[in-house]
Amino acid sequence: MENILDSWKNKEVFEKQLSLNLKELEATYPAHWTAFITFMTLLKPKVKTVLDVGCGVGAYSELCRRHFQEIKYIGMDYAEEAIEVASKRWPGIEFKCKNYKDLTPDDLRGVDVLHACSLHNVLPDGDECLDFLLGLKAKYVILGKILITGKASFYSTYMAYNTIQTYLYRHNYLGLYSLFKKHGYLAKEMRVEDASNFLLRGVDV
Repeated sequence: MENILDSWKNKEVFEKQLSLNLKELEATYPAHWTAFITFMTLLKPKVKTVLDVGCGVGAYSELCRRHFQEIKYIGMDYAEEAIEVASKRWPGIEFKCKNYKDLTPDDLRGVDVLHACSLHNVLPDGDECLDFLLGLKAKYVILGKILITGKASFYSTYMAYNTIQTYLYRHNYLGLYSLFKKHGYLAKEMRVEDASNFLLRGVDV
């Protein structure tokens, strides 16, 4: 299991990711990018900072630059290779190399939005990942491209970017809402086929 998780520590895969993202930035945005923009627009002017957990090559920093120039973007990924590629492509943006499991509520001080897209998809324990992230109690959470199923949550494996073997996790749909309720969040959903995007608001916000 550990070897598959560490397969993402590969500069080639992030160079391929960046190449794809740059093409997407000049064409029609993927559905999860459009959902992010929609959700962030709903939150204006309430938010000033977004922490992108599992940022990969940091394409969301460019989305923020284009559409939300007043918002500070911070990218975070556990793979040094991702941070290296991101920092080179988007100079001046704050990128951190850190595992999501090492985050604490103190790390979210001054952060208005915690964003995670596809991080939970490439883990064998996607539900546990979301449970941990929601337990940090960010004011707002945006979850992108969550793959859903009516069955019990499960994972399989696939080849990402024709380069590495990784996990593909699908979350039980009702189980997601149970997690949101457990952590005191109200959810707004945007679904495209078998993937959903969520804006979560703390009930006290």
